[in-house]
Amino acid sequence: MLRRLSAVLLIVVIAFACNNAQDNISVLHTDALIPDVFTINTTVDTVLTTSYGARIHIPANAIQSKALTLKLEVREAYTIGDIIKAGLLTRANGEILSSGGMINILPVTPDDARIVKPIRIEIPTDFVREGMQLYRGEVDKNGNMNWVEPVSIPQQEKTFARWVAAEKMLEDNCSSCHSLDRNITGPSLRHVTACRTREWLAAFTYNSAALLAKEDPEAICIFNAYGRQAMPAFAGFTEAEVTDIYDYIDNYSKQADLTTFNQQLLAKDSCNAYTKALARLQRLEIQQRQLVETNNAGMVITHTAAPQIPASVGIITDTLSKVIPPSFTGQYYSFEIKTFDWYNIDILLKDVKGVVQGSLRVTLTGTYKNNTHVFLIIPDLRIFAEGGWLRGESDVMGFYGTDGKLPVLPDKKAWIIGTGEEKGQIRFAKSILVTKQDNNVVLTPAPAGPQAMNDFLNTLNFKGIQIDVSESKHADSLRGVEEEIQKIKAIRPTSIPCDCGYNIPQPAPQP
Repeated sequence: MLRRLSAVLLIVVIAFACNNAQDNISVLHTDALIPDVFTINTTVDTVLTTSYGARIHIPANAIQSKALTLKLEVREAYTIGDIIKAGLLTRANGEILSSGGMINILPVTPDDARIVKPIRIEIPTDFVREGMQLYRGEVDKNGNMNWVEPVSIPQQEKTFARWVAAEKMLEDNCSSCHSLDRNITGPSLRHVTACRTREWLAAFTYNSAALLAKEDPEAICIFNAYGRQAMPAFAGFTEAEVTDIYDYIDNYSKQADLTTFNQQLLAKDSCNAYTKALARLQRLEIQQRQLVETNNAGMVITHTAAPQIPASVGIITDTLSKVIPPSFTGQYYSFEIKTFDWYNIDILLKDVKGVVQGSLRVTLTGTYKNNTHVFLIIPDLRIFAEGGWLRGESDVMGFYGTDGKLPVLPDKKAWIIGTGEEKGQIRFAKSILVTKQDNNVVLTPAPAGPQAMNDFLNTLNFKGIQIDVSESKHADSLRGVEEEIQKIKAIRPTSIPCDCGYNIPQPAPQP
């Protein structure tokens, strides 16, 4: 007998077996994903855009059916939450995959429809990972999804060819002053596309001195912070080359640390406002010092301009706590399909850049360790995999080799969860870790109700990254120079650095 948790709990898919936990179970439950439904005329060219931003290009007469009008259902799984909800394990014949997104197109009525000309699909992605391939989904004998028949994605190969050239341009022209990972004589370039607009970046690249001459606050901030040396002009770069350079930096930044990138993106307006307010702040601090110094002399200094800072800015009084409006990413994986099936953009975990050969061993302990299924969840890599017993072990599980070996990408937050059921009683356990080369986890399952699982799932932040930018609170009126200085300092977001170089956060500490 199999027992499933309600889809409302988001973990839908995790089935509990009354038999031994060594038995395979089916966790596939794609009906938990709410589909987009489209009605199309198969005789005309059609472009569908899903609620998640995927684009489906259907040429005229590409679908053959007994009726001209066709109803299609499209299901998508781009977040780790949706992948778990649908029970779409990220495995290819036993190998662990890192998913870039999954999509299924299914004809509903009439049900005889078939594809006779290729249909092109573009699925949105936060960043493009080199080496991704297109897999087709196939349900295995246990009722779980197995991803098969990987093929390369030509569009991706062309994109990376341009980025290789962009990387070479950066190395040849910029590496003496800039790095993608640290400050040198100039600021790190990581996350720069989140911190600045593309228009500003292009203008600064072509001629930073021109921005300085215009007293651009951001240009002046960088100039003063990095040795008062203007960046050389690169007027000879073409518009296409500049675009490719910043596309490459953008993709590198997101792949290196998507959480911080999104935080920087959200804080961009607030940081820009703070940078402009710095001009007023520095003038006020000079005024404050001189007022103190001349307090007994009866002299009042009403205004002293700070050097190298433009004067034409005022006090920012509005709150800097913002929301993220709905938007679709500007990057897509593009591919063609010839049959109605599940498709998945994936890369084998062992082929992900930065992965090392490591291990992950999960030891089950306690009264309720029997009849427990163990799952590995790595949201950043969209990995959802079930574990199995290691060779010769009765209470230790792994996720790849029977000796506990596993390809590991260090410094990624991961969850190990254990679920089981015996005599109607649900057991549950969880452990959170930051991955290192070799990992050992102890799980002690205990009786739990649905609420415990729901509370746990709420901590996973499945639907994307929620940003908390601290709210700035200002006095209703200004009372002297000190109050005005504090007012400007208060608008600086506290959850993200607004320094000109935008500091790169240190890796998460090992547990």
